[in-house]
Amino acid sequence: MRILHITPFYKPDVGGMETFTSHLVPELQRRGHENLVLTSRRIDAPGGPAEVDGVPVHRLDYIVPLYNKDAGGILRAKKAAERIKQEFQPDVIVVNLGGPMAFLYLSTENTAPAPLVVIAHDLSAPGISVPTLRQLFGLASHVTAVSAARLRDAQRIAPEAASRMSIVHPCLPRREFLPGVARSATPLALMTGRLDAVKGFDLAIEAFGRVHRELPHARLVLVGDGPGFQELHSQINQLGLDGVVHLAGYLPDSQLTRLYQEAWVSLVPSRHSESFGLVALEAMQAACPVIASDTGGLGEVVVDGETGILFPKEDVQQLAASILDLFRNHELRIRMGEAGRRRAEGHFAWERCVAAYESILHRVARQ
Repeated sequence: MRILHITPFYKPDVGGMETFTSHLVPELQRRGHENLVLTSRRIDAPGGPAEVDGVPVHRLDYIVPLYNKDAGGILRAKKAAERIKQEFQPDVIVVNLGGPMAFLYLSTENTAPAPLVVIAHDLSAPGISVPTLRQLFGLASHVTAVSAARLRDAQRIAPEAASRMSIVHPCLPRREFLPGVARSATPLALMTGRLDAVKGFDLAIEAFGRVHRELPHARLVLVGDGPGFQELHSQINQLGLDGVVHLAGYLPDSQLTRLYQEAWVSLVPSRHSESFGLVALEAMQAACPVIASDTGGLGEVVVDGETGILFPKEDVQQLAASILDLFRNHELRIRMGEAGRRRAEGHFAWERCVAAYESILHRVARQ
């Protein structure tokens, strides 16, 4: 089966959607399917390899012309996409939402047409009219939502297509852990992700100022790159948390794995409605309890009081209190961490996720 994946960004770009697709696509390739990725170059990182894990990747200059309303640039990207589709002749097309890739699919729909599967990651907020998404969902043979929260959003946008929608959680392959790495001897919190305001890194820093007053030996490590780096660095200085909160920047996977194994807790204090929360799942794989804001799909990943703690979004006082509770209760941390690991390996098993997608793709390709 020839599968064309249309997605906003792709590896080495980072983010929840990018992480998931960069695992799913090569896994489908290993299972004997021929895959091709059609994606866009980032504004701040225009480069990228033409092949990743044995899969061809075509990176179009699409997002920048679209945002700049550059008709010529949009037309060039459309023609390039049509040429790629014509040459590949897919048996099925997978469109990952969000970003503006729905426009690219719709503008090239009649070139090398094939059954469509839409994966709903990020969708518009309630109350916003989205005729483009409604049109896309109407054309899809099947729509998978990455969480119940996103399924409700998709059904709200296109209620007439609800019967062709289902939930498939975006799981991850089991992480290979480093032998001989133990939990830190002193309290250590970890937060990972893109340094963007919606992720709540500033909330974690503010909360940790309160934690530090109670536990001066506690430390917080922030991992990731993004537009908020300098602002977060200034916040750390202003709060007098140099040496307490460490901005580590981007780290290779081996170093991140070590941190997950060393951390006492992992923080996900998102401000916005998270589609799912892959960073929470990564922490659970490492038996690290998760403290997360109760928004979007995070409540489907983290079981409050069992695998971690959910708190009202932007409630810094409750975030700090939750960190202190887990830092001070060794038995509770161990119990939650082990429950999280079991949930990650069972409910969110990678093999189950891939089998679900392969089954959907086979079914729609036969239509």
